Amino acid sequence: MIPVRWVSLCWMCDSVILSRSAGNNQPTSDDRSFQPSKLLTLNLRLLTSVRSHFATMSRTSPTVTLYTRPGCHLCEDAKSIIGPLLAEFGATLREVDIDTDARLTDEFGHDIPVVFINDRKAAKHRIDPEQFRRQLIEASTPR
Repeated sequence: MIPVRWVSLCWMCDSVILSRSAGNNQPTSDDRSFQPSKLLTLNLRLLTSVRSHFATMSRTSPTVTLYTRPGCHLCEDAKSIIGPLLAEFGATLREVDIDTDARLTDEFGHDIPVVFINDRKAAKHRIDPEQFRRQLIEASTPR
């Protein structure tokens, strides 16, 4: 058995840091029941739980708006490219058919697809998956 006064978790490397008791390093009554393997298992579970909790709390789910029209092959390509990324980031997709709104038809015309992440224009015509991923990361990070 190892006499331990406190245990600290290193968030960067998932390690557990044990500190010996002060003084003569002799076990005290509360140190005798210490079992490093159980403590290590419990603390790594706690670390994983806390890290996943904060990861989900610190990330917001962006809304992606795809302006499209029926029969647009570039729009179908864009949708197939962004689909897996939307799932990865927990983003919601809102498809808008520009032909149903005269104002949108005037605004976009033949310049579709147009993709917005939240309120920012992210892409037009063709989508670069890596650039779109970076934009989703930026949109998911709170300011």
